[in-house]
Amino acid sequence: MEKDSPINFILNGKPTAYDGSSVKSLLDFLRYDMNLKGTKEGCRVGYCGACTVILNGKPVHSCCVLLVQVNNKEIETIESTSPDLETVREAFISHNAPQCGVCIPGMIMSCLGATRSQPSSRETKEEHLKNILTGNICRCGGYSRIIAAGLEIINSEST
Repeated sequence: MEKDSPINFILNGKPTAYDGSSVKSLLDFLRYDMNLKGTKEGCRVGYCGACTVILNGKPVHSCCVLLVQVNNKEIETIESTSPDLETVREAFISHNAPQCGVCIPGMIMSCLGATRSQPSSRETKEEHLKNILTGNICRCGGYSRIIAAGLEIINSEST
């Protein structure tokens, strides 16, 4: 079997290289090769959003991304130390958004993506946030607190 070419990318601000199977999922790489357990494994089919990370500035479900697709790109996980991610984490805590913890890393990463993007001309900030969170499921039903935390950040960014 022919060996795959090395895959190079930035992970949480650090240059990273992977020299293995390029058809491994980003989720498996993060959890099992890099030991970044904050990216949760849920459905494995892109439905629940527990594995959401930021890829080149946009939230994606890492279970649906192959490592070959991240070559020369930037990935940010819940373990990142970026100041704006810390602001989102603090908003979640202040609104008591975390419940069981399964969905929260993915919800935080999706909210981070919402703060870094602009609503379309037809969307309000709340609609923008809700559209981005559509790919995330909270089995505890804590959506109102999650949305309140996200809106606090989005509204503070625009002032």
